This record gives sequence, C-alpha cells and structure tokens, in this order.
Amino acid sequence: MADKNGDGFVYHRSDCSPGYVRMYGAGGDWSGSTCETWGLNDRALQYIHDHPEINHRVEDIWAMEFNDVVMPVLKEGYQKVEAGVVSAYNYLDANACNLLVTGALTAGITALFTPAQPEGAVTSTTLSAMAQPVLWATDKAAKVAVVAGMSTVIKDAFLLIPEVANSIDETLLYNIISNCLAASLDSAALWATPAGVGIAISAAFAPVIAELICNQTCPEGFTKAFGA
Repeated sequence: MADKNGDGFVYHRSDCSPGYVRMYGAGGDWSGSTCETWGLNDRALQYIHDHPEINHRVEDIWAMEFNDVVMPVLKEGYQKVEAGVVSAYNYLDANACNLLVTGALTAGITALFTPAQPEGAVTSTTLSAMAQPVLWATDKAAKVAVVAGMSTVIKDAFLLIPEVANSIDETLLYNIISNCLAASLDSAALWATPAGVGIAISAAFAPVIAELICNQTCPEGFTKAFGA
C-alpha cells in the first residue's frame, strides 16, 4: 500500500479489477471500501491504476473530473458580479484566498455530501434519488424542475459553510448552484449513486464558488437561475 497522503479520503487501486478502486479514510490509514467506480470517469480510474505508488487525494481526482466534465461547459467566458458578493477576503491576495476558500469548501463538502458522514449520507442519497428522472433523459422542462428542487437542497447545505454564508447573497448562490448543477447532470455517472454525489458537487461547484468569493467573477450567464 502507498504512503499516507493527507488526512482526508483517498483512492487506491488496491486489489481491484481495472475500472474499479477502493476509497480509504485518514489519508489511507483507515480500512478500504469495496471496489467501486465511485462515479469517476474512465480517465481518472485509469490514472489511479497507473499510479499505485500514490494514495490519490479525492480533491486531486475531483480536479481531474472537473477539467474533464465541467470545464468544457464553463469555457465560454466569465462575467464580473457587481452585487451579491461580500469582499470578505479582500485582505488576502487572490491565491491565498482561493486556497483558503477551496480548503473550507472541500471540508464542508466532505461533511455535508459524502456517504462516509451521517449527515452526508442522507443528503447524498436524497440528491441521487432526485437526479434519477433526468440523468438519461433530454426533456428540458423536466430538467429545469429537477434542477430547481436539487439546487435548493444544495444551497441550504452550502449556507452551513461559514465562508460561503458570509460571502454570497442567498439568491445569487442559488442561481450559481443551479447552473453548475445543470452542467454536472450531463455526466450521469457522477449522480447515479450517492457515492458519486460528493465528487460531483466538489468538481462542479467548489472551483466556481471559490472564484466567485475571491474574484467576484462567475461563468457567463450564471447569475440567472438555470432555465430562467
């Protein structure tokens, strides 16, 4: 087994067949999970199998997922947000702010949206069940309705993270979340099981919200709710 890597959750190929990995807590010190895909895409799973010398931190793999799944949707441009964001971190340079907020978001998402935590198990199961009707469907109206319901659940959870609650107007936060969610739902595997929900939320939401808090910018059009 590889050396401990941090104190959070990590992935390792362990003795799993290709296309499956185990998840370990405490940087690799805890007992491993069953062999699953954990909602990861093929490139991420192959990368983990190709590098058994590393316990792969979930945030590193989430970043890979974000680049593969969400970034193509968000590359159309960014807009400056004139209202709805408090400059709570304006005393920090942009890099320090991003590190601080991203770290807080990662910890919050792990607690609130991953099945390993009791509260996270309830929320991730609820969200995965809510997502099922639209994962492989193309009905725009149905997707708008599902996104609206799920966005409220996610927004209320994010408001439990002080760095978010003290920085972003609740309506703006909802609008941002709804658009991030709509993009992320196109990657059905991430939402198909509760285990993938935390990965999906961290990949699709954390970078955008950190950018919003630290630089008061967001992807073009995201200040209006999805489908509005």
